[in-house]
Amino acid sequence: MKVIRFPIPMELLVIVFGSVASYFMNLRAVYAIDIIRSVPLGFPSPQLPAFHLLPELFHDSFIIAVIAFSVAISAGRVFAQKHHYSIDSNQELRALGVVNLVGGFFQCLPSAVALARSVVQESAGGVTQVQN
Repeated sequence: MKVIRFPIPMELLVIVFGSVASYFMNLRAVYAIDIIRSVPLGFPSPQLPAFHLLPELFHDSFIIAVIAFSVAISAGRVFAQKHHYSIDSNQELRALGVVNLVGGFFQCLPSAVALARSVVQESAGGVTQVQN
């Protein structure tokens, strides 16, 4: 039997509970935990990435990029075969490259495939990218 007829956003409850606990338990003073006082509005201004880190990060980033692309193509081919459409691996590579290149100017996290989420959405009947 459902007591509440609408879904409760658990993520929001966790944030509220954590904020209240942090305030009343005085976590900033007792444990020297940094507290975010204000969140900036809007998008960050674009800026050049830290190119001086490129020699240190190139090897690891290349490996991560190859793995991310492989997973994206594998997932894409599975869904393409299941739903009878074609997939162009060159287009996927260009799309991942462009989105991560643009995201690099805004300090975004790298974009890749969320395989588990895609499978869950597809099995639940989702057919668009908006649902993912």
